[in-house]
Amino acid sequence: MVHSTRHHPSPHPHLHTWLRTLAQHNLYEQVREDMITAGVLHRTVRRRLGVVPTTTYLATHTAYGVRARAFIREAVTPRTDREPPDEQCLALCGLVHTLDLVPFLHCGIDDNMIRKRLRNITGHDQALHEVLTAVSASRGDLALTAMR
Repeated sequence: MVHSTRHHPSPHPHLHTWLRTLAQHNLYEQVREDMITAGVLHRTVRRRLGVVPTTTYLATHTAYGVRARAFIREAVTPRTDREPPDEQCLALCGLVHTLDLVPFLHCGIDDNMIRKRLRNITGHDQALHEVLTAVSASRGDLALTAMR
């Protein structure tokens, strides 16, 4: 879908439009429910101020966050004997950079250095660049959808 959207001849940013359309069709809720079904997230009801019940969704296991941080830490740590990151790791690095999640990595490396390395890692893949540009442009739309 991304490939066909990227190569559609038109002056309009189709990838951005496609992401906006996805966001308008309850994408957040669909992905959240899929993650609950897959066992990645679980619902938790908490009380705010001890009175108001609030539903939150937490990772079922801390390993998910640990693994994601490890992939990124491995990718941004300078070493010459390492193979280049795979496509999944590139996409994760690009999303972390584009969505400005670097402060939440807690990698023990300066955040500005991580941002610079993430830019270098993801800057060579044209398809990834186009997707990340569309995600960045759609960030406001997606954020509003997630807040509904």
